[in-house]
Amino acid sequence: MKPIEARSMSADEIDDGLERLRREALNLRFQKATGQLEKVSRIRATRREIALLETIKRERIIASSASKTAAPAASSAARTGATRTAGSGSAADGAASTSKDKEE
Repeated sequence: MKPIEARSMSADEIDDGLERLRREALNLRFQKATGQLEKVSRIRATRREIALLETIKRERIIASSASKTAAPAASSAARTGATRTAGSGSAADGAASTSKDKEE
C-alpha cells in the first residue's frame, strides 16, 4: 500500500485495515513458527503497512488537536508574559563567554 492510498482512506477504513493487518501478522508468525511460511518477507511488509496506517492515524489526531488548541496556546504565552529575548540565559551564551575568558 502506498502512502497516498492510505491517506485517502477514511478513519473507519484505516481501523479496519489495521485490524486485518494485525490478524495477518499473527497468522504469519504462526506459519513461521510451524515452518509453513514460504515468503518470510511478507512479515516485514505487513509490519510496515501497520506502521504506515498507525502513522497516518496519529497524524490526523495531531492535526485535529492542533487546530483545536492553536489559539489557546498562543494566548497562554501572552498571559504569562513568557517571551524570550536574545541572550537570556541560554547555555550556548554562557559557554561562549567562558571560552573567551580562558583564551585571554
